[in-house]
Amino acid sequence: MKPISLLLSILIFQMAVTSSAQNATKLNKSENKAVNETVNKKFVDARSIRINLKKSIIIDYSSPSWNKSPDKIDFGLLIMKDIHSDQLISVEMQETSTDSSVFFGKYQIDLSKNDSQGTLEMYIPPQNLNADTQRFVKINKLIKDNILLRKPYFYRIEGEKQKITLYDSKLQALEAYRYFLRADTSSKMSLQNQALETKAMAQVDKLTLQNMAQAQDEAKLDLIKQKQEREKEQALLSQKLIAENKAKAASLAKLALEKYNKQNFQEALNLFDQSMALDPSNISFYFQYGVTLFKLDRFEKALTYLQLDRASENKEQDYFIALSYLKLDQKDKAKENFTKLAQDKSLGPIATFYLGIIDMSQENFESAKNHFQIVLDTSTDNQLDQQAENYIEQIANILKYKELQKNRWTLTGNIGAQYDSNILTVSPDVVSTDLSGFRTTYGFNLEYRPIYTEKSEFAINLMYSDIYSTTSSLQPSSQFQNIDPLTTGVTAPFKRRGKLFDLPSQWGVTPYFKTIQMNADGIDTREAILQSTGVTLDTTLVQSDKVLHSTGLDLRQDNSFSSSSGDNDQDASYLGLTYALTQFTDDNQKEAWIKEASLGLNSATGKNLRYYLAGFNLGYLVPGYWDALWVAKVGVTHKNYSESTLGRQDNLLSLNLISQKKLSNTLQFSGGLIFNSSLSNIDSYKYNQFVILSQLIWQKAF
Repeated sequence: MKPISLLLSILIFQMAVTSSAQNATKLNKSENKAVNETVNKKFVDARSIRINLKKSIIIDYSSPSWNKSPDKIDFGLLIMKDIHSDQLISVEMQETSTDSSVFFGKYQIDLSKNDSQGTLEMYIPPQNLNADTQRFVKINKLIKDNILLRKPYFYRIEGEKQKITLYDSKLQALEAYRYFLRADTSSKMSLQNQALETKAMAQVDKLTLQNMAQAQDEAKLDLIKQKQEREKEQALLSQKLIAENKAKAASLAKLALEKYNKQNFQEALNLFDQSMALDPSNISFYFQYGVTLFKLDRFEKALTYLQLDRASENKEQDYFIALSYLKLDQKDKAKENFTKLAQDKSLGPIATFYLGIIDMSQENFESAKNHFQIVLDTSTDNQLDQQAENYIEQIANILKYKELQKNRWTLTGNIGAQYDSNILTVSPDVVSTDLSGFRTTYGFNLEYRPIYTEKSEFAINLMYSDIYSTTSSLQPSSQFQNIDPLTTGVTAPFKRRGKLFDLPSQWGVTPYFKTIQMNADGIDTREAILQSTGVTLDTTLVQSDKVLHSTGLDLRQDNSFSSSSGDNDQDASYLGLTYALTQFTDDNQKEAWIKEASLGLNSATGKNLRYYLAGFNLGYLVPGYWDALWVAKVGVTHKNYSESTLGRQDNLLSLNLISQKKLSNTLQFSGGLIFNSSLSNIDSYKYNQFVILSQLIWQKAF
């Protein structure tokens, strides 16, 4: 006879109870006394039980309410709670056979971090929460409000397996335990571990049934007896029938694997489930079954089955386990598993890629950047490389955003050199001198940004821009320098990001004031010749990842200080409208066609300067030589001075090739070629112009 203490070490129950001698009046008095003393002395609360969380747990539960159809395998939802971490884990319970009302589930997720031992509570939640994405939040509230109560259970170890049997009341668990103790102390039979519950519950006497009926548990005991009878019947099945079921299960599993290999995952899942119902002992396809569940977004159950069969080392299996942890938002576990795979030759690059994704989600941007760089250095998958490059670019933008958010001031300076074949932009027939020369450009912009959030942005900009021109032999020329403009101004852009027509969008309002100074009279220094006050309204609408729409409206009042008057008075009101369509041609948003259209109306005081314009530009954006960004553009603009005394009409053709290259975090280079040709009906306004330009731009936030 086994000692009572050894039996208690492998069979632990959920609730402490007191004596129940009134339920055992027909027992032998001395035996009953020994059992009661053991029950009273040894029963413990489940919250003091330590269960090995690193090993699989096999759970069974009898529930007629879950048995919805007598012809199909039904399923139910069970919730386990680790009381140390307060983590809720759902377990899908599957009916052992059609119309059996007995449900079975397996689970193995390492809830512990360092300690392999943990404590579990069991709950049967409302089954309509199974498909609810917020089920854990709702179930946790039911538990905290004491609406959903924990279930009593048997916990036992059979060989290497941990097994739990759930009950609906402590009295049911108590009676089963009492029988277990009586059977042992009387030595009336030898209990086999795998039939413990069956033999313990099958012998509950009639008086016990009557007493439990008084406790409103008779229906449950009937169900348990029916369950035991069915199990006995199943045990008596002929070896031939068992063999037939196994053969049919193997055939279904083979067909399921064929569907799996063809990526018909829903069909594969149905066939896997049928095979498992016929032969639960076959675990040979658990890996494929787990991947199938993963592909169908059933990540919790996928993780369970992927972890159940770990007899042999399978890196792909480890990969899907890590992915499942990531999908379940258990980032620490996912990171731990991806780190183990990072050194693998085949799966290392993709594992490192996901380590970068996890670091980004945790705002460890430098670590994420390093992981994506490793992907670029080790991967042979062009698509993965491109994704890594995109994330590196996103990280740069995020860090820039955070830097701008932290720093309110930004100073931008520029200096450049140009060769201009026609500085005066006039017909060569008008002047006798050489129109070509060199120009030096320089300026700065100081920005103060008091508001910078994810949705709103407001800034004040002070700008200064100047040009100094010389002849082609680098000699000063008053003719050129008299028209060199010095521009100063202030702008106050406000931007707001949100949604328009349910699409991501940004709109902005920018009031501005600018002054242009020239030495128009050729005497002494430059003086103000034009002041402009206006406001621009702009919007950007993101139609898709590849299509952007941008619009702009410019309202401006020009006040001229020149001596021109009458029909040549330059005071004017200007109204301009622009539209741009950007269409990316690649998934990485680095190559795009840019189409621009513009309309303008200049309502000058002098009729010779009144005009309307219409223009169209077509450009192509592409990364190219020197790892620079290149833009090629062709444009045409028509200006009609319909009220001028000469009936002037200008047609301007423009060809541009511009490149931009980032040299460092604060320095950028810009250069290009520009060709302009004015085809006017007035000879003096006909000209060609060719420009070679280069510029260094420095920017620092503080």
